[in-house]
Amino acid sequence: MIVTVGAINKQDVNNFYKPSETAEQAGGASPIDFIRQTNPILIVDEPQSVDGGVNGRGKEALARMNPLCTLRYSCNSRHTAPYGGMRLDAVDAYDQRL
Repeated sequence: MIVTVGAINKQDVNNFYKPSETAEQAGGASPIDFIRQTNPILIVDEPQSVDGGVNGRGKEALARMNPLCTLRYSCNSRHTAPYGGMRLDAVDAYDQRL
């Protein structure tokens, strides 16, 4: 599934949060409930643009999905240390023949 953080944050209009069309069969669960139960692995492209700045709305949205883990890919992140990240720039990639 590919989704934007903006879509996850729009709880009032997003179908993620509405009861399923087959609510009787699903016990009234919404799609986000099923996603949470799978403990998805999230892959976030350019996480610095997803985090949501000071308020952290993006981080909150991702946390609501109850992920098993989150992989953050960025070519210009300033914050690798808190996430246990590694750095691979163009020169390193060339040297490693990647």
